[in-house]
Amino acid sequence: MIEDGEMMSRGEGKYVSRFYIPLEELHSMIDTLDQELKRLAQLDSKFTDFTAMAYVPDAVSVLHNLRMHDAFPALGMSSSLLTQLLNFNAKIRTATLVAALERTRTFLRSQESEYRGFSPTTDEQDLSNTEGEDNPAITPAPVAVWTEQWIYVQPRSRAKQIIVELSDLLEEVLLLASQSNLPEEYAALSKIDRQQLIALLETALSVLKSPMVEPGLLKKLRKVALDVGQSAATKQAELVLGGLSTAAAALIAKLLGLL
Repeated sequence: MIEDGEMMSRGEGKYVSRFYIPLEELHSMIDTLDQELKRLAQLDSKFTDFTAMAYVPDAVSVLHNLRMHDAFPALGMSSSLLTQLLNFNAKIRTATLVAALERTRTFLRSQESEYRGFSPTTDEQDLSNTEGEDNPAITPAPVAVWTEQWIYVQPRSRAKQIIVELSDLLEEVLLLASQSNLPEEYAALSKIDRQQLIALLETALSVLKSPMVEPGLLKKLRKVALDVGQSAATKQAELVLGGLSTAAAALIAKLLGLL
């Protein structure tokens, strides 16, 4: 077993990362995703636009390769989304697909950095060192949630079915919110609002995995989701994020009606 960050050599002095991925293979996969993302950038990405995974077959091959290297857990994406990404016949919302491939590319670059003997890169270290001096990190304010009661959800009930559907939708919202690299003036959310949204989504997704749900948390999430949808529509920015958030709010309303 290789420890985190440890290097290991295999034949002819070639090195591999902690996921046993040779450097040449990392370079090839990064270049492949660069090309596939360029192709996707040429598509008209709207809320209703979906892309068949067959349109990016080389990206699918990269993902299959990463699965063989047992690297999927490090990507931080839901198992349901990863299953779709591996399926040539699947159709995925274009913006979600782009965000997933960008996250995968970021992971590969982090593995590539291990070969330089340090991680993150020197530039990133310089930025992190100066952040505390001139640009202190913004900490989101606590999110107030009024706890009402914990309600048990029957495994085969309609409410449970909605929870499964809602969880998949929230995973997409979380991916889009966390992968956005738009300047704040062109984004639907401020930096602090985005951080609060991400924290609330992560909490809700953890709770929804349990046999019980808490209506107070769901009501807070619904309000935030509606605010995100309204902000996206008003600013005409991150419309896919806004559309999915509004759809999530509607599902939460259905779920609350069944509790």
